[in-house]
Amino acid sequence: MARRPRRLRTQLAVTICVVVIALTTASGVLSYFTTRHFLIVDQQHSLETQAFQQASAIERELRTGISPATSLDGALLNAGQTAGLYVGGSWYLSGPLHVEQAFSPSIRAALRKGQSAVQTTKITGYPYFVVAVSIGSSGDGYLLSTNLANLQHTLSVLFGALLGTSIIIVSLGALAGAFAARRSMAPLKEVSQAAQAIARGDLTIRLPDRGADPDLGGLSTSFNEMAEHLSERIERDSRFASDVSHEMRSPLTSMIGALNVVQRTTEDGDPRSREALALFAAEVRRFEKLLQDLIELARLDGSKTPLTVQQVTVGELLNQSVASFQRNNPDVVPPLLTLTGDAADIVIAVDKRRFERIVGNLLENAAQYGNGCRAIIVARSARGLVISISDAGPGITASDLPRVFERFYRGSAAGQRRSGEGSGLGLAIVATQVQHLHGTIELTNNDPGPGLTATLVLPIVDGVDGG
Repeated sequence: MARRPRRLRTQLAVTICVVVIALTTASGVLSYFTTRHFLIVDQQHSLETQAFQQASAIERELRTGISPATSLDGALLNAGQTAGLYVGGSWYLSGPLHVEQAFSPSIRAALRKGQSAVQTTKITGYPYFVVAVSIGSSGDGYLLSTNLANLQHTLSVLFGALLGTSIIIVSLGALAGAFAARRSMAPLKEVSQAAQAIARGDLTIRLPDRGADPDLGGLSTSFNEMAEHLSERIERDSRFASDVSHEMRSPLTSMIGALNVVQRTTEDGDPRSREALALFAAEVRRFEKLLQDLIELARLDGSKTPLTVQQVTVGELLNQSVASFQRNNPDVVPPLLTLTGDAADIVIAVDKRRFERIVGNLLENAAQYGNGCRAIIVARSARGLVISISDAGPGITASDLPRVFERFYRGSAAGQRRSGEGSGLGLAIVATQVQHLHGTIELTNNDPGPGLTATLVLPIVDGVDGG
């Protein structure tokens, strides 16, 4: 299964958090080991200085005839320290010094050479620091040891403090990273929302001026210029299409008038002439419908036709829309209208003329390409009001489905169009009208069974009951 890509905001927040963790960890480790090193070195240096001073004093006393025990008793020891004097093969101890562990072979060897020795060892399970200083004859020496438990406790407290501080810093860094990521992504979110609004047809949307920000000022300015140029181009194209369509109305009206005259004068004429004239009349009527659709699309693109929004009940509106379609298409079998639950009393805010055009175009599309509308089902859902219009035709190929709302696109259905019918703009007009009504529409092949279903979703007026 493909791994889902992370959002940019998440990536930025994670990156900031990782950097904070790395810096905090490095700082904590460096602080701990630096402090530990200096504490140990200081402890060692202090003990060595003390041991050499006391060994010199004891050696002088021994030369004056003072007994080893008396000399050892005169040594000043700090808390946790133990001293031992090895003279003439005998031990003199000032405390519970474990000779076997403190007087190691390495210390014995150093004393026999008349040298001093330093070592860290464990005595009765506790860490000790031992300093041995050679005195008098070869092999004699003074041993001073100190318990490192206090030092270890200090280091443990330091470690806990650094760890706690690191956790707090990382937590604050994660919050700061999330806040910074959200704040940094806010302008991009504005761009995304503005782009979506433009895609929905709102060409008036603009980004706020960020001229004071050298990084975002150029982005907002460029986006606004692009939106302005796009709006001008669409308006210009729409105005051109509208002007052309209106200019074509006059000659088309003349053609239709002349055609009617010719048809009346050739009713008893040659059959081949009448057939050619009928074909010409059908194409003229299709051209007239195409021109009407082009004019409507031009108005929709240029937003020249304002919305006349009314709150109406769904049952009444659909019945009127279906009845309007049947008046214009008396030969088409009326569709079966089903309003589930309380759908008939649901209130929606729509432009009635636009809604009737949407339903009429969908029913006309079903009649032309889908062997007629099979059913209209209306229901309430979490998305809003759902209107499903199904036909009994062959459906649409998967390659055609994504493009059915494009202008003049018929796909494989182009060969199915009966002579004189269809402009290739019906579904494009539907999609544009639905967009203006803040709804959505999609076409899907029926599964199971043949046919195609157009699913129209419109927002419901909250808190209003048409019953």
